[in-house]
Amino acid sequence: MPEIVFRKTTVISGFMYGVDSESHSRCLEYGGKTVAVLGSGLNQPYPKENNRLYTQILNTGGVVISEYEDDLGATERSYRQRNRIESGLARKGNASVDGRIK
Repeated sequence: MPEIVFRKTTVISGFMYGVDSESHSRCLEYGGKTVAVLGSGLNQPYPKENNRLYTQILNTGGVVISEYEDDLGATERSYRQRNRIESGLARKGNASVDGRIK
């Protein structure tokens, strides 16, 4: 992860368990920038275990985005739709999906 941050690569992820959460956390630990794309509304981040991480991302200049109404909970369909946003952002330039250098 230090290499990704050193290269000024933005970590883009879906804010889920495992690799997503770890990528955001490590990126922030090394002073990098990160973008979390939610499959829910901004007032309903999922999983709840990531609430602290959600706040850390925002407090360190990162971005949390959603195309859904603020109070919409996550659904299986919303996660499939969210993936197209992640892909589009990663293709726009100097970006990484789930911590992998592109």
